[in-house]
Amino acid sequence: MAGNKNPKSGWVNAKVKKYNPRQGWGFMTSPEVSRDIFVHKSTKRADGAPLVLEVGDEFQVRYRDPDRGQAFKATVIKPVSASV
Repeated sequence: MAGNKNPKSGWVNAKVKKYNPRQGWGFMTSPEVSRDIFVHKSTKRADGAPLVLEVGDEFQVRYRDPDRGQAFKATVIKPVSASV
């Protein structure tokens, strides 16, 4: 699929589109991939800090591609400013 970056080759920049802290899940969006990236409260941060998300926050994300047509799933995230 054109425009999709293989997560094994690096990180993609993404912004929190919506996140429900009560339910513990939300979505991120990136111009580098064709679909939203699902993020769950269990997603790991590269620096080991607790996952706290606010709409508009920017992160770098590694993700995996589940079944065709579904959102990508974030596997590891880090703040854009992090060098981890």
